[in-house]
Amino acid sequence: MSQRDVATQSDDTEYYAILNIPRDASDEDVRRAYRTLAQVYHPDKHSDPEQKIRAQEAFGKLQEAYEVLSDPNRRQVYDVYGKEGLLAGFEVGTKLDSVEEMKKKWEEFKRKQDEERAEQLSNHRGTYTCRIDLTDVSAMIASAAAAPGPGGGGGHMGGGMPLRPLFRAVAVTNSIDTPVGDNGDVVYIQGQAALRNGAGLGNLIFGYRRVLSQHDTLEGNVVLGLRSALALTSTRQVTPYTSASLTTSYAVGTGVGMQLSSTRHLPFNMQATLGWVVGPTAASALTFSISKRGAKYIALAKLELGAVTSLSARLTYHWAPDSHLRAIGRLGTSGVDLELGAGRKWGPSTTGYMATVVGMQGVAVKGRLVRGGQTFEVPVVVSHSAADVRLVAAAYLLPPLAVIGLSRFVVRPLVRWQRRRKEAQERHEHCEAIRSSLAKATAELALIEPVARRKARTEAARRPASGLVILDAVYGATDEYLQGAAAAAAAADGLGGGGGGGGATPQRQAIAAASAKLASSSAAAAAAAAAAASEAASTAAAASGPAAASAATAAAPASASAAPAAAAAEARPQRDGTPDASSAAASSSAPAADTPPPPWLSVTAALQYQVSDSRLTLHPGVPKKNQMGFADPTPGSTTAVRRLYVAYLYGSLVYETTCDDMEGLALPGAGEVVWDAGRRQGLLALGAAALGCPELLQPPQEGAGAGAAAAGSGAGAVGSVGSTPR
Repeated sequence: MSQRDVATQSDDTEYYAILNIPRDASDEDVRRAYRTLAQVYHPDKHSDPEQKIRAQEAFGKLQEAYEVLSDPNRRQVYDVYGKEGLLAGFEVGTKLDSVEEMKKKWEEFKRKQDEERAEQLSNHRGTYTCRIDLTDVSAMIASAAAAPGPGGGGGHMGGGMPLRPLFRAVAVTNSIDTPVGDNGDVVYIQGQAALRNGAGLGNLIFGYRRVLSQHDTLEGNVVLGLRSALALTSTRQVTPYTSASLTTSYAVGTGVGMQLSSTRHLPFNMQATLGWVVGPTAASALTFSISKRGAKYIALAKLELGAVTSLSARLTYHWAPDSHLRAIGRLGTSGVDLELGAGRKWGPSTTGYMATVVGMQGVAVKGRLVRGGQTFEVPVVVSHSAADVRLVAAAYLLPPLAVIGLSRFVVRPLVRWQRRRKEAQERHEHCEAIRSSLAKATAELALIEPVARRKARTEAARRPASGLVILDAVYGATDEYLQGAAAAAAAADGLGGGGGGGGATPQRQAIAAASAKLASSSAAAAAAAAAAASEAASTAAAASGPAAASAATAAAPASASAAPAAAAAEARPQRDGTPDASSAAASSSAPAADTPPPPWLSVTAALQYQVSDSRLTLHPGVPKKNQMGFADPTPGSTTAVRRLYVAYLYGSLVYETTCDDMEGLALPGAGEVVWDAGRRQGLLALGAAALGCPELLQPPQEGAGAGAAAAGSGAGAVGSVGSTPR
């Protein structure tokens, strides 16, 4: 994706987001929102030349949104087709598609049709099985160590007994289906090969499946190999819930055979199948199976009577959308065995499965990988006897522990590393588009920041009865901002790491920088004020005598104590890709670095500007990246998750909340109270530095307890908490 495509993709033209109104807003709501924002973004409201230039660009975007949403016809087209519909000149109800649009849709349809046809032409399925025997590994090692000479025993055990091969059996099956014509006919070819105990067997199958009607299908195939045969199968949909099939076959050396089967769909998501192999006599059998599919499980039971009689049951339970447990039990003339295993879906077409099988034939561990239409299975025999309890317990416990260990310490770290590497590569490729997007947000923040600071002071003065002040707000990869990149990735993979651990996360670094800057500014201002007061006192003492000197000396501490508050108003830490609004011009003219900004954006001032009467509302269904003062910190990214984190002060309590990009937010009433005194003080310092509001660091005025209680009862979720932690 080129820089131009990324810029087009991240175009800030979500008109409802620009005005911060819901999609069902009335015409009066549109006019009111436009007039409110025009008070700040209109170029005539700014006398500074640089501010006027920024205001012209921001007001142009604001005016474009108002012109579309205030016109009923254009708004209707925009709601249906988006901005592309406005550019194409669409008309709702009269002109749905232009000629070029219809041509584009037809070409897109043909392209998808060709892709589906090509996929059907290459319908390839395969099964690969390799059976490994590890029961003689220890004997092989002992024999090789004891045997003299370079031959290592000549492939025999210590007592002269020949060793069994490590690979006991190999089986391969491959098939390719090719559609013929437009009626659903299929031609297929299938190959089978097997090797067991040094003896091989294989055959080749050619088949054709013909759709005779909506309810009838006829299929014929030819088997070429050591056991050549012919088969013809007719299938009919007898009723909407019942189907039946008849297969007639002839095999060289065996004779004619026939098989009947019927499948019936039962109530409660159940299905039953009855099969009867009429001949030849050696293969005669009767089978019956019934299955039930539930919301999270699939159960199957099967009974087979004939030359081999057996009863089996299988239960598959999906305990998570991408994970399942499976238990299979078999009881028959060939023995008894129990299989327990678990599987996990690793991708859209990839599934892994591991199980342990214990029976009369021994103990085996089985692994299976399904990728697309290919299945790879490796059964490993670890013992020919199931009498060893410790071995059986180890066979059942070690495989799942090994899978958990590999998943946690190998697979997930590799996947996490690959995802982070891809995100970093995308950000480097789109660095120019990212900086352009952040530059627009910086210009808009420079216009609204003075108003946001005034609103913050006004809201702070309403404490403790009410007063809503945004202390910290970040849009983008909020998990990385709160926890750090490594901890956020680990938490996303279910490896813990929530809360950021004890490391220096970006938010903690921002809090430390804000606190240090406030402290240094306050100390410098206090020292300067004290020096000025001392000099004034000395001058007054020399001119007016002892009384004036005493009064001037007493006034010096008062002026010094007022200095930190003024200094705090100028302290604002830079902690994201957006430069400070006060230094927007210098930042915008600075050359762009090779390293892209972090994947989050500080929007504290942008949200504080939207606070009105101690209330803030962000409407659902509207992307937040298009709001005034916002930007997309990860344009062009296919893996980034954009969220909004807000820490705010209401009354005398501090809250934290997080919401998705398209999710609505109403403050106060959302989030959890921050009870930790250290974190609470850090967030207050961060808000004081970001909004130039030193009043946040001072306790609220006393005498408003009744008002605070009333505000608590009217603020929803914020009313059930206790007193402010000091």
